[in-house]
Order: sequence, then C-alpha cells, then structure tokens
Amino acid sequence: MTKKPNNLLEKMSTLSKLDFDMIRKDGEMKTLDVSEVKEIVKARGTSSVTVTILKSNGTQRVINGVFRPTNDIKLDESLTKDGRIPIYCLADNAWRSFKEHRVLEIA
Repeated sequence: MTKKPNNLLEKMSTLSKLDFDMIRKDGEMKTLDVSEVKEIVKARGTSSVTVTILKSNGTQRVINGVFRPTNDIKLDESLTKDGRIPIYCLADNAWRSFKEHRVLEIA
C-alpha cells in the first residue's frame, strides 16, 4: 500500500513541475480566471482539448474531449447548471461537466 503524504511538504515532493507551478504561496492550487475559461471554451469549440480540473477533495481530474462535438450527440441540459461547463469525454464516449471556477489548465 502506498503511503499518503500527510503534510504540505510531503505533498509538494510528489508533484510534477506543472503541479508545482500551479500552487500558490498559501498551498492552494491556482485556478484559471472564469472569464478566461469561458473564452478558451468558446475558441476551442470542436477542437480536442485536455482539461485539468481541481476536484472538491483536492485531487486533480484530467478530461480529454471536445466542448462541441461535430456530430449530433445530445447534451443533457442539467450539465450546464450552476456554472458548469459540459465536455464530451472521448475516452468514455459520454458527456461530463466541470465547474468553471475549478479549472487548472486547458491544453
């Protein structure tokens, strides 16, 4: 069984350089500005993207997908409530969503 880091210093030692660059001085992860996220989503449209989000438990989730698929894949409108952004996950062939204020990176 892998030992889980129990303090900030141990947690930081397990992070990649990208993760380290996203940490603020207070130990919290830096998220993108909501307006920046909205602009990127609009601009990327049908292009494939990789979105890294900060989950509420502090871990990261990476989703590879598209914001607007080119085919007629029906979007469940509940995925757009409460500041959520829908993304069609290519690995799962299903819609997922994330909160716009929890985005760490869109590549």
